Amino acid sequence: MGPPQPAQSPASRALWDRFLAVLRSRRVKVQYHRWCVIRAEHFLKASGKEPHAHTANDVASYLSEIGRNARLEDWQYQQVVTALEILPVHVLQLPWTATFD
Repeated sequence: MGPPQPAQSPASRALWDRFLAVLRSRRVKVQYHRWCVIRAEHFLKASGKEPHAHTANDVASYLSEIGRNARLEDWQYQQVVTALEILPVHVLQLPWTATFD
């Protein structure tokens, strides 16, 4: 038996269920799903904002900051990019994503 997991709100469960569904639809290998979730969770925790409150600047700043981490391998950075494409674009469907590169 593992350690108890923190309780998730229904909205939080729904968000991560949608996130995983997008990973599956994009044919991301199952062994990378958890890491993509972790990358998205780190982004959300770093900002301290509610998921729908994020802006294009938040994403750009985070990518710039994380990209300066010399310990982060290229493939790990790509996981971050994938997670930050899926979360605001496909899961949260934030309006500004239509014009964000």
